Amino acid sequence: MNELHQTILMEVMVKYLSSEGDRRKILSHEYELIDSFQQQLKNKEQEKANALEYIDKLEAENKAMASQLARLQQSNENLEKENKQLHNDLVKKIKSSNLSHVPVSYTHL
Repeated sequence: MNELHQTILMEVMVKYLSSEGDRRKILSHEYELIDSFQQQLKNKEQEKANALEYIDKLEAENKAMASQLARLQQSNENLEKENKQLHNDLVKKIKSSNLSHVPVSYTHL
């Protein structure tokens, strides 16, 4: 090989190696982007799992509160019935006793 061929070959090899280095840099950057996107996806999946867990917790709390509300409503109904019965009993006692000195307003409780 003569000197000209050797020089041309060296230049071609230098260009190839430098372009190979550029390709490696590009690939390295692409792999970094892929890793970054995979990490973001993993983070989003974890956020989704946390949100679903929180929703489950809220649904359980809601169910417990609905049950408690039903018990309180039943208790309230029972107390209203008892109060009405006591009122009726009191009115009967007042009317049946000879309490003419009791103001009329007390007989209309």
